[in-house]
Amino acid sequence: MNFFKLGIITNGSVDRQMAKMTQLRLFNWVNRENVLISEEVGLEKPDPRIFTAMSRKLEVSPSEVAYVGNRYDLDVRGAKKSWLACLLVQSSRT
Repeated sequence: MNFFKLGIITNGSVDRQMAKMTQLRLFNWVNRENVLISEEVGLEKPDPRIFTAMSRKLEVSPSEVAYVGNRYDLDVRGAKKSWLACLLVQSSRT
């Protein structure tokens, strides 16, 4: 059976990021325990340790992860340093 696990890595305060994720109804798709908020874990993107922490949390190896981000400086650099495949999504809103 093929399936995938979803997680979220986000920089910022717990209160602000939880409010955003709740408003966007992301918890319909992602379990709260699979969310890493920088304020909560004491690490922030682009520190590769936060990406590695997510791999461990999801119980997958870095080679099994496809990280999707919208900022090269924070998302792509950190993911690459953690040996994760990374997709950069660009939009007019970022």
